[in-house]
Amino acid sequence: MLSENRAHRSADELAAAVQARAPGTNLSTIYRNLDELARLGLIDRTGLGDRPAAYHLTPAGHGHLACQACGRITEIPAGLLDSLARTLRDLYGFTLSQHRFAITGRCAGCQ
Repeated sequence: MLSENRAHRSADELAAAVQARAPGTNLSTIYRNLDELARLGLIDRTGLGDRPAAYHLTPAGHGHLACQACGRITEIPAGLLDSLARTLRDLYGFTLSQHRFAITGRCAGCQ
């Protein structure tokens, strides 16, 4: 399901897609598999405030722009965060996990 579509999808969306193909699949099985795939680093779970978490295949480092109004998630290349990552490392000794990084605000359509 995730390999067919690069979009960030909620657990409920993924569950509906799985159950459309395999109607007898229990929701708890789907959620356990999502948790295990995330633990293994094969998929990325992005939690965005009060909105449901979104899942997608784990690509190379990147960040997320998350619209607080409509929930749209846009991936941004890691290169845009390199300066911030260096500053955080130099000033605070902190290593930024770029593939789990989200900047919240409002997308162009919601402004």
